[in-house]
Amino acid sequence: MFKEIFSFELRQHFTQYMVYVFFLITGLLVFGAVVSNNISIGGDTGNVYKNAPFVIAQYTATIGVFGIVMITAFMNSAALRDYQQKFDQIIFSTPINKGSFLFGRFLGGYITALVPFLGVFAGILVGSTMPWVEPERIGPFMPEAYLNSLLIFILPNTLLVAAVVFALAVAFRSVIVSFIGAVLLLVLYVVSQLLVGDLDNETLGMLLDPFAIRTCIIATKYWTVADKNTMVLSLSGYVLLNRLLWIGVALIILLVTYVSFNFSGKRTKRKKVLEQPPAISKPMFVQLEPLPSTTLHYDRRARWRQFINQIKIDFLGTIRSTPFIVLLFVGLANALPSLWLVTEASGDVIRYPVTYNIISTLEGAFFLFIYAIIIYYSGVLVWRERDARMDTFYDAYAYPDWVMYLAKIISLIGLVGIILLMSITIGVFVQLFNGYTRFQFDVYLIDMGFTWVSMIFIAVLSIFIHVLVNNKYLGYFVIIAYLLFQEFVLESAWEVHHNLLLFGGYSGYTYSDMNGFGPAVAGTVWFRIYWLLFCGLLSLVAILLWVRGKETKLTQRLEIAQQRFTPTMRSIAIGIAGIWLLVGGFIFYNTNILNDYINPEVAEERQAEYERQYKKYESVAQPRITSAKYFIDLEPYERNLYTRTELVLKNKTSQPIDSLHLTYNSYGIKLVEVMLPNAQVVLDDSELGYRIYQLGKPLLPGDSLAMTVRSAYESRGFENEVSLEQVVNNGSFFNQTLFVPALGYENSRELTGRQERKDHDLPKRDRMPSIDDQRAKNQNYLSDDADWIHYETVMSTVPDQIAVAPGTLIKEWEENGKRYFHYQLTTKVLNFGSFISARYEVLRDKWNDVDVEIYYQPEHDYNVERMAEAVKLSLEYYSEKFAPYPHEQARIIEFPRYASFAQAFPGTMPYSESIGFIENLEDEDTKDRVLHVVAHEMAHQWWAHQVIGANVQGATLLSETMAQYAALMVMKQHKNEKSVQDYRRYEVDNYLRSRGAEERKEVPLWLVENMGYIHYQKGSNVMYALQDYIGEDKVNQALYNYAQEVAYQEPPYTTSRDLLEHFRAVTPDSLQPFVTDLFERITLYSNRTQEATYQKLEDGKYQVNFTTQSEKFYADSLGAETEAPIKDWIDIGVYAADEEGEDELIYLDRRKITESENSFSVIVDRQPTKVGIDPNALLVDRVPDDNTKKVEAEITTD
Repeated sequence: MFKEIFSFELRQHFTQYMVYVFFLITGLLVFGAVVSNNISIGGDTGNVYKNAPFVIAQYTATIGVFGIVMITAFMNSAALRDYQQKFDQIIFSTPINKGSFLFGRFLGGYITALVPFLGVFAGILVGSTMPWVEPERIGPFMPEAYLNSLLIFILPNTLLVAAVVFALAVAFRSVIVSFIGAVLLLVLYVVSQLLVGDLDNETLGMLLDPFAIRTCIIATKYWTVADKNTMVLSLSGYVLLNRLLWIGVALIILLVTYVSFNFSGKRTKRKKVLEQPPAISKPMFVQLEPLPSTTLHYDRRARWRQFINQIKIDFLGTIRSTPFIVLLFVGLANALPSLWLVTEASGDVIRYPVTYNIISTLEGAFFLFIYAIIIYYSGVLVWRERDARMDTFYDAYAYPDWVMYLAKIISLIGLVGIILLMSITIGVFVQLFNGYTRFQFDVYLIDMGFTWVSMIFIAVLSIFIHVLVNNKYLGYFVIIAYLLFQEFVLESAWEVHHNLLLFGGYSGYTYSDMNGFGPAVAGTVWFRIYWLLFCGLLSLVAILLWVRGKETKLTQRLEIAQQRFTPTMRSIAIGIAGIWLLVGGFIFYNTNILNDYINPEVAEERQAEYERQYKKYESVAQPRITSAKYFIDLEPYERNLYTRTELVLKNKTSQPIDSLHLTYNSYGIKLVEVMLPNAQVVLDDSELGYRIYQLGKPLLPGDSLAMTVRSAYESRGFENEVSLEQVVNNGSFFNQTLFVPALGYENSRELTGRQERKDHDLPKRDRMPSIDDQRAKNQNYLSDDADWIHYETVMSTVPDQIAVAPGTLIKEWEENGKRYFHYQLTTKVLNFGSFISARYEVLRDKWNDVDVEIYYQPEHDYNVERMAEAVKLSLEYYSEKFAPYPHEQARIIEFPRYASFAQAFPGTMPYSESIGFIENLEDEDTKDRVLHVVAHEMAHQWWAHQVIGANVQGATLLSETMAQYAALMVMKQHKNEKSVQDYRRYEVDNYLRSRGAEERKEVPLWLVENMGYIHYQKGSNVMYALQDYIGEDKVNQALYNYAQEVAYQEPPYTTSRDLLEHFRAVTPDSLQPFVTDLFERITLYSNRTQEATYQKLEDGKYQVNFTTQSEKFYADSLGAETEAPIKDWIDIGVYAADEEGEDELIYLDRRKITESENSFSVIVDRQPTKVGIDPNALLVDRVPDDNTKKVEAEITTD
């Protein structure tokens, strides 16, 4: 019997086209990701082969999550087909075995659900053979990688989802209940995702992930590019444990289903039989009375009442239903983990639950859930009457054709509104729970209102598709297929980005406490009006095609649609279409005529053409800027900017210069005028932004000339996407590169992506010039056209704002309704400054003769005193250790959260509102990112603004790595050791994770090519280790000597080679190889503690015995490792519990390790808790978690 049921189930599924359609979609999606860089599945693969084992696993796991919809469809069909077709009693009345029936149905559905996932393998195999795919991006065929992904992801994940869905469908005989079960698995996945974001909760998160995606990500998080290309994830450790756990859960669910199933149908409660009074006999024939007269109404009022009643049936019936209530709780369960951690940023940073972060978290948690609600209930509402076999009655009622459609669309929109209102309520409660009371209800309502309108678009589209295809499950498929098509094909592959062409498209906006919803609001509103009108047209078509009666063929429906297309309907359609076209034309006028709309593909081609046309001028000698005076007239409320820049240019070369080359912005900012005496324009390419002036007479070596540049930006209408967020109502923040042309050819404008350059037939490009490139050494890292210059600014803004620029405020005045500020720097600086204007409160303080100023929004006053204190702590340490502070002021200036960074300009440090200003430092044990970021940016006043490296490899070691080191030293001096170690732990973890995502090649620290994970994460750990090994004083002495030698250096500029020479000068001979390993090689260690015991001695002390294993490796640019002989000084340590039960390091000694296997025995005064090698993780370890081990009491036998 099992064989017959199983084979019947397979025949049922494989005669349906859905299996093959799902297989085709999966295959095409993966095929697109393999052959195109514009489509990514599960994240960018970087420099890893397109068919590498890691990529196969990544694609398989990611598609598996999205494939839950497919599994649910197949398993519901297997479990509920008999009930839906009213055939269950007939089947159950036959002599059928329960096990054969259940497991035959289950296995038939399970095998069918596996087939679409094989499309992943087909897509990779076929895509890898395409001739246009770069051969170097395709690795060898490794069948074990496919088998591995099948065993780890496809088979167990499909089994788990299938078991949950099948069990719930059999138990409750409800599609929605089984769907909820699948969603709950997704909720658990989200919980595990949040847990693994914290290093302390990784193990729990790895086990709780029902799909093992996060488990495998953590297991492979330190894999390099070479590892990802060659290694197959082993079914061992936590991966094996996770798989056994969830396969066991699936089998238990199936067992419970088998035990609880019976063929008797649903249980019904017995109703109590009430005693009936004795029947009274009635005569057989009675005289009939006339029926009361009635009057049928067909007027507007009657239609309105029909409409309202239908809304009540659809809307109230849905929100009162158990499935919808359960779905709400599922959505809440999905959101709660994220909301619980909403105050936690990366790396143990705690922040206040400000409203925009709450909204962002809610949208992230609820968006897919709302999409699922809309898609699911669009089918439920359209098919409600037909599923209940009541369509014949409804279709015969005398109501207008529009009543049913509008009632259902309004009901669906209302459901979304209920969910969004619930999410607002939850957000407010979360803020209250965290003691935060600045709720900003206006922000909630506006932002959620925009979201609601976006969901209306999806609701209308979903119901329209259901009406059009007239097949419930095909409708679901078409909806999902279209949304995927728009996301992955239209936007990613075809690069369609104009919001007039993307259904529901609008100008993206970012809410800022400083600047509200910003300049994107106008575009957002107009695009929403445009798409609402288009949805009106879709609604008219849906009303015309609405199935009413038994005429379901398309030809029949089109004939009926012609009959329904009455003059009134025609007038409405023409009216909506006319307004829609007018609005579209108005939008086009704003986005493409008033403003420049540049398609990303066109912009990319212009970059390539710029290089083709003007690369030949890269080596043409140009003068250097020696003085810059900026006159900036800002009109923030109109978003207008007018500038005049007076420059002095000097020929610092040894040959005359006869022409001046300018690179300028070709759109957005307009180059109004260039005043250059006795010069003539000989080339002006306004499209690519390149201009050449022939000088009246050559500029001789050592001579100077004056040049004045006028530029303007005038905001006109609205754009497809806001292109200039630097000029806004409150919080304008920009630098001179926005409006001042660059001198000469700018290689920073070149395309940098490997595939982009290949697509445009451009030669390969190095990320940075070689450290030995003599020509590049004449350029500094921050400026191509200036060295050290005189810098002055006069800036005007509106009266209620403060304008801030580098330098001392010389004068402030008001004139002609504008507020003017005149700033001047007293020392020469790099041509790298910022200009900011906003409505600020100002905290003013002093450190010696330096003015310490914090410019901030009144609502963001939480940490301004801490910021001022951090500035003073930094000034104190750096002025003593490195060199005197060169400016008369140190300012921190808040800017809108259109970017999340802090940046250092001479004496001024713009700081995003989204980081330090909203962090919660009430708990002293909280990671103090305010101190670290302020100290880092303050350090740039020495390391970048006094010592600046040449624009060659290693440049960011001299700026970013030194700033990281300096900030760590300030933290070390003013925070406890645990805070510093926790910070370093996350830094090392981030470095090791990032190695595997390297797009080109990893390089040693001294040759870093502006690679953040190297100059920030690795750099901070390297410098911390260096100061620990040779001493903080010696490192600082080397930096002091280096700064004295190269500060304010003229070309050729210093390089990292010079810095290493100073480090070596203070390093003992025994540690010279260690310096080489830190800076000049990619060095990795594998230190682990194997056995650890202790015994108490007669004198009350403790003898600790432990064994360790140590290995050392050198890695190449792709991460391939070669074992190196170990001859290193490495710490060993012993921990004991302190008064609070925390581990405290009570013994630390540095030993020379020359063998792989080592044994140690030490005596300590307190009972040990754990021991380890390199306990402070000074060395970059491949697996840092096994450095230490819990110590056990040694068992002795008498």
